[in-house]
Amino acid sequence: EKLANYLTEIRQLFLESLKYVLDKQEKYFQDVAAKELVEIYIFIYTGYLLLDEAEIESRKVFIANRYIISALAKARRHAEAIKNEQFSDLPHADEILI
Repeated sequence: EKLANYLTEIRQLFLESLKYVLDKQEKYFQDVAAKELVEIYIFIYTGYLLLDEAEIESRKVFIANRYIISALAKARRHAEAIKNEQFSDLPHADEILI
């Protein structure tokens, strides 16, 4: 149940981040943030697959536990990268890179 709650938290991070990206309406930002969103979604999908496997084979609980706890930390990092304007300098890339 604890692992399922972690996956629920990751899903909530995904939905909040997705809403933030869509509300932003900046193409450059959306293009770059899409990678972060895909990463978060992969954590959810893989986490549920591992959780299903763990229900069938109890020894896989340890694998699911390690993956999901790690995925939660990474999902938080990706969500924070989206929301803290980490990519706000992208429209100015031409000026920065010259």
